[in-house]
Amino acid sequence: MVSVMAALDILAPVLVIVAAIAAVAIVYLAFTALKDRSDRRRDEELMNGCRSKRR
Repeated sequence: MVSVMAALDILAPVLVIVAAIAAVAIVYLAFTALKDRSDRRRDEELMNGCRSKRR
């Protein structure tokens, strides 16, 4: 039982660090996905504006 507690003492901080890195990665991916989506929407609006001016 002592070895399990020792393993948890070592693994707990590692798991916290891994969870923190994963959380930062999720926030980064969400931010870049939203930014890419808004950029794509803006590009489509510009292209639609150019197409309507040509006609």
